[in-house]
Amino acid sequence: MAYDVFKIVGDKSRLNILKCIGLKRSGISVSEIVRCTKLEQSLVSHHLQKLREEGFVRSKAEGQQRIYTISDPRILFLIEKTADALRYVAREPLGITGEKKIEKQIKTGKLHSKEELLKEISSFEREFTLLFGETMARKMAVQMRKVVKEMFSKG
Repeated sequence: MAYDVFKIVGDKSRLNILKCIGLKRSGISVSEIVRCTKLEQSLVSHHLQKLREEGFVRSKAEGQQRIYTISDPRILFLIEKTADALRYVAREPLGITGEKKIEKQIKTGKLHSKEELLKEISSFEREFTLLFGETMARKMAVQMRKVVKEMFSKG
């Protein structure tokens, strides 16, 4: 399930849609989302369907329009915290492979060590447990640890 969450919010268009919906707490129509995101209406509708299926958003009919709201405000917090964690992992986009380049970035302070990152993930896991429950928090932390281990195993 954690993989599904990252797969859903890993799409820039979906993140932009969630951001637009989150900005208007009273709800937002598809046409307003199209204006906000500058995406095609059919693409917005496709992403909204996926977000609705996965429980990120709710919709209700209002006249001839569907109005979308975030299903749980903690979702925006989760996205923000995940983005914080990823920014912490790489203070700038890595775009690198190779152990020596990773070591150089650690030494110059552009990248934290594997141990620091794994410790920070444990901190995020505690916060996520309070918000989402132990099972979801554990799954998310496992996925984040996997990403860190894969990043440091490339060489």
